[in-house]
Amino acid sequence: MSNKFTFIQNLLENEQFDANQKERFFKLVSKELENSSKVNYERIKKDIENIQERLGIDNSQKPKKKEKSTFLKLFEEADINEKNKEDKSKELTDQEKTNEVDNITKYDWIPTYINPSGLYKYLFDFNNNLILKSTCHKIDANELIIINKECGTEVYDFKKHLSKIIEVFEIHDKKYAPGFIKNFVRLYLTGENFKKNKIGSKIDKKVLGWTEDTIKFSWSNEKLKEWSEKNPGIPPCPSDGLARNKQNLGFEFDTPIKNSFERNIATFSSLILHFKKMFHIKSDNSLRSLITQQNKIKNWNESINFTINENEFPINIELFTYVERVLVAYNKIIELIIEKSVKKPEVKLLFRDKNRNFRTTAWSNL
Repeated sequence: MSNKFTFIQNLLENEQFDANQKERFFKLVSKELENSSKVNYERIKKDIENIQERLGIDNSQKPKKKEKSTFLKLFEEADINEKNKEDKSKELTDQEKTNEVDNITKYDWIPTYINPSGLYKYLFDFNNNLILKSTCHKIDANELIIINKECGTEVYDFKKHLSKIIEVFEIHDKKYAPGFIKNFVRLYLTGENFKKNKIGSKIDKKVLGWTEDTIKFSWSNEKLKEWSEKNPGIPPCPSDGLARNKQNLGFEFDTPIKNSFERNIATFSSLILHFKKMFHIKSDNSLRSLITQQNKIKNWNESINFTINENEFPINIELFTYVERVLVAYNKIIELIIEKSVKKPEVKLLFRDKNRNFRTTAWSNL
């Protein structure tokens, strides 16, 4: 760090630099210094003040009151933010720290960035956990044996299964992931959010539910518990084979659950598959098919000529992410293309997987 400031000081001592150029230079180097992993803000402040005092940058601009440079202000703000975060972290629980992820930014002028690796691992591990995967797959005869073994019972017992689900989930939920995805899964399994607000209740004039469709049914729903008492030994989401064997389709809704994906959610089995499709992109729930569906639902085909090459947008790429937000971002991009176009635009869509680094591209001819 000292070498950087020596370089800055030597450059600023160049007489060909006027006061405005020096101030602009401070703004440029701030980006480089911000990237340092562990910054001693107090040391930086002193170094900046020494340089400014020798060069008289601010005194020449405001003689009545010594105004701090933009660069110095940024580091002072960062110093205060770091101290505040340290103090706050001592008071927060692990869960509360997770909920803060979406709100943390280092500087006001830098957008919030959430590393997707934690999101991917959280969902991947959820999908492959012996117990938790039974909440996003239809339960067949083989999986029923595994569930009974994990629950310590010979015959399927929904209450014991649900208790085991919650127990395993609470352990799994200690893994890092953005707060919004944890809340999505928690509502689906427990029927409550982090603050113990019940699904279906009103918070800030908005009904609590999972996804933007505000689905208010969960694994912990009382109607599901009542159904299980009347149908002992049968899981509420049996596979087609198990349903035929038991002559029972599992739990059925009085009326299908409405959703923006236009899926027929008439049984609990169809609901858990809908839940899975909200975080698992694969061949039978490919991003290409999801985007094609959005183009149809939103009538984008009326305003845009789309080109989707099968080789450049394969359907066999598997990805764990929050599908709803991906589609929100896609629709926003399409809206911007339409807004900025002067004629019917040509849009070519690509989806690439290079060493597990996924990139979706929209080439537009406005």
